[in-house]
Amino acid sequence: MLARIRDRVRFVTLALPFVMLAVAACSSGSGGTADGLTVTDAWVRVTSADQPAGGYLVIVNASADADALTGVSSPAFGSVQLHETVTMSGEPGSSMMGMHPVSEIPVPANGSVALEPGGYHLMLMQPTGAIAVGDTVELTLTLRNANPITVSATVKGT
Repeated sequence: MLARIRDRVRFVTLALPFVMLAVAACSSGSGGTADGLTVTDAWVRVTSADQPAGGYLVIVNASADADALTGVSSPAFGSVQLHETVTMSGEPGSSMMGMHPVSEIPVPANGSVALEPGGYHLMLMQPTGAIAVGDTVELTLTLRNANPITVSATVKGT
């Protein structure tokens, strides 16, 4: 009986990364893959030409090694920063949301990280040309251990 349970646990442990990749492959958006990492659901929110855009995506790590997103570049923007939204304490009983740059975003082994509104996200600044809702922009992700991954992100409005 104990051997049967051990075999089932071993099967689930070995199958999990493949299931995560299959789920990521079925997600919407034009993603990319490198070294066990898959990027899906990439999109950019534009508000106006004079404001930075927000970038969002999901990174799934099917490998047994943790990694980290360390940078992003795009030919559509002069600068891209990694940011995190945080709750800042104000006066007693009140709190405000704010954001600050981070040097990297951890991607756990056999796990995922979502860059989404209200959490980790990209700040895309200095557009190199006009960007409209419905366009796609290229994002190249730099990771600590994996090769760079390039994805197409759909541009959405507010």
